[in-house]
Amino acid sequence: MTIVPTTLENGVVKRSDFVVDITADGGDLSAAVNNTALVLSCLTTLANVMMIELSHVELLEPFQDTTDAAQNSTSLTIGDGGSANRHLTATELNANGAYVTVKAGTGTKYVPGADTPTTFTFTPTAGKNLANLNKGKLRAYFRVIDARPRP
Repeated sequence: MTIVPTTLENGVVKRSDFVVDITADGGDLSAAVNNTALVLSCLTTLANVMMIELSHVELLEPFQDTTDAAQNSTSLTIGDGGSANRHLTATELNANGAYVTVKAGTGTKYVPGADTPTTFTFTPTAGKNLANLNKGKLRAYFRVIDARPRP
C-alpha cells in the first residue's frame, strides 16, 4: 500500500489531498487463508481535528488470479472502526466479475471522536484467498479537511 499527497494538478482535477494505491502484485493483499477477508488500515484521522472524505475510487487494473478463472469476485468496502462501509459500500474489483472502473464515495464527511484509521476491507470469492491474486491496481482519492473551529 502506498499513501502519497496528490500533486497540485491531480488535487484540483481529482478533488483530493491524498491518494492510496493498493496492488495485487505488491504483496498488499497477503491473506492466504480461504474465505478470509483482509482489512488494511491507513490514514488515521485525528479526533475532533480532522474530517475525512473519500472522493472516489479508480480501478486502474481489475484484480485477477490469472491461473484460476473461478476466482471471480473481489469485493471492497472502505470505512473505519465505527462503520466498515462509511466511505464506500461494496464494489466489485475482479476482472472475472462485474467490476466497476470508477465509483464515487458515499459523500460522508466524518469527524471522529477518537483517533480513527480508515480501513479497506477486501473479500475474496468463496473458497478462494486474496494472496493468489496476481494482477490488479486500485487508487482511492481522499480529502482531509481541518475540522477545528475557527476563532
